Amino acid sequence: MLTTLLFEVANRTPLIQRLTMAAAPLMRDLAHRINQSVHLGIIVDDAVLIVGRADPPSRHVMSVRLGTRVGLWQASSGRVMMAFHPEKDLTEMLSRAPLPESVDEGRLRRELAEIRVRGQEIVDSFVVKGVVNISAPIVDHTGIAVAALTVPHIERFGEAIGLPDCCTATIQTAARLTRSLGGGVVGAPG
Repeated sequence: MLTTLLFEVANRTPLIQRLTMAAAPLMRDLAHRINQSVHLGIIVDDAVLIVGRADPPSRHVMSVRLGTRVGLWQASSGRVMMAFHPEKDLTEMLSRAPLPESVDEGRLRRELAEIRVRGQEIVDSFVVKGVVNISAPIVDHTGIAVAALTVPHIERFGEAIGLPDCCTATIQTAARLTRSLGGGVVGAPG
C-alpha cells in the first residue's frame, strides 16, 4: 500500500526519526493530561502524512491512523506547516496541490499570515463536524515548520479539562518539541 510505504520512507530520514522519538513521550503525556488524541504530521508529496499518534485513556476518541495521508489544504496541520514556510515554497505548493474550487487563494494567504502571527490554529475541523482542531507547528532552527502537532478536540459530557486548557497544553508541547530541534519562539507572545 502506498500510504504505508510513504510512512516507512518518511521514518527513515534522520530528522523524522529524531522528531518522532522526541515527540512520542511528550505526545503520550499530553494525550493523558488532556484526555484527547494527539497527532504528529509532516508534509510528504504535497499532503500531510501522519507519522505519530497518541491516544488518551478515554474510550471515546477521535483519531487518525498512522500513515494516513490528508489533503494539505483540508488539514489544520497542513495549513499550520505552510504558514511557516517561505513564500516561494507556498507558491510552488499551490502550483502542485491546487486549492479546492471553494477556497480563495487570497483569503488562504491572509489566513496563513494570521496563523504565522498567532503561532497556531484553533478552528473547526474541515472534515468532521463537532471537532475543533488545535494545531501548532514544530519549527526547526531556520524557522521552517518540519511538522505540526494537532489535537482533534472532542467535547465530552462531564469532562474535567476544557478546550482552553487543551489549547494551552498542546501549544506548550509543540513549543517543547520546537526547542528540542533548536527552533525558537513561534508566534506572538500570550
